[in-house]
Amino acid sequence: MNPEQELERGHSRQQTDKIAAWIGKNRRRFAGLFVIFQSGRPLLQQRAGWVVSCCCETHPQLILPHFPELLALARVPGVPEAVPRNIFRILSMCPLPEERHSEIYDAALGTAGDAASPAAVKAYAITVLRRLTDLYPELLEEVRLSLKELRPGAGAAVLSRLRREFSL
Repeated sequence: MNPEQELERGHSRQQTDKIAAWIGKNRRRFAGLFVIFQSGRPLLQQRAGWVVSCCCETHPQLILPHFPELLALARVPGVPEAVPRNIFRILSMCPLPEERHSEIYDAALGTAGDAASPAAVKAYAITVLRRLTDLYPELLEEVRLSLKELRPGAGAAVLSRLRREFSL
């Protein structure tokens, strides 16, 4: 299978599942998919992002060697909304390397507080912050104060996530 050709064929749950099943636990195949995710080609990035996050859902260890690139991609401006949404979805469910905690914290807090961030991206960033405050309880009050400022004007998805994760 050529994942790039498969991604160009269409964007559906069936197509995503087909590619993810082909990748399975194979690190080499996953690395090839991750290159497509980083490619800078918007259509392929958004399609590959969904497959990457599905692979990480079933085999979370696959993302570990790619954390530096994943976090760098989170800071690239102008990428399709699907890119940060899938990055923060991955961060919300995969093991977080300890040496990257501060970088992940900064990215999640910045994204959650960014008025330009779409609601789904903010919601996943809030979950990432919850995971980090579980590890570092001393950050809880700082995070709660920052996130409390999101409430006015926040949409239902963000308000729901704030209530669920931080009782705000």
